[in-house]
Formats: sequence, C-alpha cells, structure tokens
Amino acid sequence: MKVRPASHELRTPLTLQQAVVDVALADPDASADVLRAALVRVRAAGQEQERLIEALLTSARCQRGLERRELVDLAGP
Repeated sequence: MKVRPASHELRTPLTLQQAVVDVALADPDASADVLRAALVRVRAAGQEQERLIEALLTSARCQRGLERRELVDLAGP
C-alpha cells in the first residue's frame, strides 16, 4: 500500500469540488437539475474532506503518546 502525504489527501476532494463547480459555471444553459447534481457532488466531496480531517486528527492524537503514566501493581489482589 502506497502512503501519500496528508496534503495530497486533502487536495483531492478540493480539486474535485473546483472542477465540478467550474464545469457547471462554464455552461450558461445549465438546467436546475444539472446545477443540483453539481451541488450534490460538491457536498459529497466536502463530506469526504470532513472524514479525512477527522482521520488525520485521530492519527495525530494517537501519535502524540500517553498524556500521563502511572505505576500499576500487577501482583495485586
């Protein structure tokens, strides 16, 4: 499995959103249905960004390490 930098993962949905918007705006005769479909795609890309950001934040928290340490008696009762 190839590991890509986080910036690449975040730029992909942004690039998709921009392309969908650019195509919709380039068509002066775009119908309401076409524009609605473009908005649905942009919204889906935004939701993907949210999932990626949440995963990156979780990963960052996991890599931070333990916040506190304490001794535990393993031979206890």
